[in-house]
Amino acid sequence: MESCNMGRRTFVLSTGAAIAGSLSTMGAGAVASEGTAKMPPFQGMMPIMATPVDAEYKVDIASQRRHVEYCIQSGAVAIGHFAYASEFQKISDADRSQLLDVVVEQVAGRIPFFAGVTGRTAVDTVRYAREAETRGADLIMVSLPFEEQLDPESTFTMFREIGSNVSLPIIIQ
Repeated sequence: MESCNMGRRTFVLSTGAAIAGSLSTMGAGAVASEGTAKMPPFQGMMPIMATPVDAEYKVDIASQRRHVEYCIQSGAVAIGHFAYASEFQKISDADRSQLLDVVVEQVAGRIPFFAGVTGRTAVDTVRYAREAETRGADLIMVSLPFEEQLDPESTFTMFREIGSNVSLPIIIQ
């Protein structure tokens, strides 16, 4: 594994399998630098939640709350939302903001909540990262924008900006 300083943070650069192994033995806090909270080691189920919709394809808040409770009651050690499995790219920014509030409120600090912050562009991704922190997520999960093609330098620029503006631990998807 290799580390890379970006803004206020140090990231561990590795394969997904190696990162998962490191997190299970070291904890997420072990890869964060000064100024970030230490997280306990993650071992166990960390599901990515779906985005439930009603018959008119509107976000179903009551079902989202039940989904959070189901995950917690089933033994999840953390839960995530707004990943590709959540089909985050199909909801509006207003629905995304509302769901962030609902999930944070429903989790109520019982387990960590990680918010996916990937957007159409790097600018969207940085904005979603700031919003996730403001609205109470415990960690953020970032992957490359799904419409804008970034070259390696632009990719590092995006991660530097996130690391300089958000104090949450980061999962790189």
